[in-house]
Amino acid sequence: MTTKTITANGLSGSDAGYLRAIEDCVKEMTAARKGMKKTDAEIQRLRASSRRKLDETWAIIRRVQATF
Repeated sequence: MTTKTITANGLSGSDAGYLRAIEDCVKEMTAARKGMKKTDAEIQRLRASSRRKLDETWAIIRRVQATF
C-alpha cells in the first residue's frame, strides 16, 4: 500500500505542483492581459490621430473645391 506525502498546508506533493503550475499560468495570463490593454490603448490613440488627420484632409479638400 502506498500513501501520499502530505505537506504542512495539507496538499500532497503532486497537488502542490499543480497549484504552482496554476499560479504560474495565472501570472502569465495577467501579464498578457496587461500587454493587451497597453496595445488596445495604443490602437485607440492611433485611431484618434488618424481620424483627426482625415478630418483635416477633408477640410482642405472642401476649401480647394470651394475655390473652383
